[in-house]
Amino acid sequence: MQILKCLLVGSGWYVKDWWDSYNEHINFNYVFAMNNALLVTKEKTTHWYIPNDFIYNKNYDLTSFKLNKLDLNVTSYYIEKPHWYWDPNNGTTILNCLYDILNRSILNEYKVDLYTIGCDLVYNNDQPHFYGKGTPDPLRLGEDALKNHLMDINNLYKKYGCSIKNLSTYETLLPFDKENVLNFIQ
Repeated sequence: MQILKCLLVGSGWYVKDWWDSYNEHINFNYVFAMNNALLVTKEKTTHWYIPNDFIYNKNYDLTSFKLNKLDLNVTSYYIEKPHWYWDPNNGTTILNCLYDILNRSILNEYKVDLYTIGCDLVYNNDQPHFYGKGTPDPLRLGEDALKNHLMDINNLYKKYGCSIKNLSTYETLLPFDKENVLNFIQ
């Protein structure tokens, strides 16, 4: 069975500098950008994950997201089978993406080694996002509930022979094993 190496990029405060330092030296089969991370990953993005109200509620000027890329996959409705989660406080993009990526791998019969960067879910500094503003939306689930959901998805990935690793060197709520980006330098 084919194993695909994928990168999920969030909007952590350091992600732009990380991307500028490493993107020319690493190679992934797919690069998934969540929300504003598309402004960082640009033409290397294969999939852009946004909630279905992202553009509408934020009143974005889409010209800032202009890419010369006709094959960009934009996902705002997620595949919820064979696995999904439920939370009384609604959902959050990182969980939606993690489940969608796993479900696509199961349905298309490939394995995925997923690496995350900029998805630490820690909002304790003055600028928690690289774009300088934003809210800690994932924490509306509550830190304990969010950690439990992340452990559940981590266990599901392992059950299917897939993995999730965290490339961040910063404080994180993610329960995933840490991986050093230098292991990917080409």
